[in-house]
Amino acid sequence: VLLFAGLRIGEAIALQWKNVNFENKTLKVERSVTQVPKFDSEGRILSRATVIGDTKTTCSVREIPITDIVVDTLQTWKEKQTNREKTNRNVTAELTAPTSYVFANDDGSVRTYSGCRMVFDRFKRRHDLDKYNIHFHGLRHTFSNMLFEMNENPKVIQQLLGLSLIHISEP
Repeated sequence: VLLFAGLRIGEAIALQWKNVNFENKTLKVERSVTQVPKFDSEGRILSRATVIGDTKTTCSVREIPITDIVVDTLQTWKEKQTNREKTNRNVTAELTAPTSYVFANDDGSVRTYSGCRMVFDRFKRRHDLDKYNIHFHGLRHTFSNMLFEMNENPKVIQQLLGLSLIHISEP
């Protein structure tokens, strides 16, 4: 979803099934997950709270078309989640309800950035990709670069990414 839809990680984590329209092949980005730090009197971070709130900018609220690979992947994921609800006793929530998070924890709660990063890091190690220094936000950049290479209009790319400004640099 990050690579082929260009979402920010916080936007992907905040997606609910009601935001996925399989028939029209669109994703509606309405919310985002952010980390809000709590500081001590010296200004050091004591903890971080995961908060679901507005998107980064007003331009970030958008409905975007998604490719067949994203549709197929999300349909497969939803089927797996449905099966997990029925067969895994650790799952204590309905994971496929319209208001459920697409990438929810077993108890239905929203995943954290660090939790997603741990899963992603495990995936990279398992597939011998950790040597390539791949990060969540790099997938978003790859998405935009693929669109540029396909000669997509920069204004369209800006809207798909939910950016208020777009910077194009010459090679």
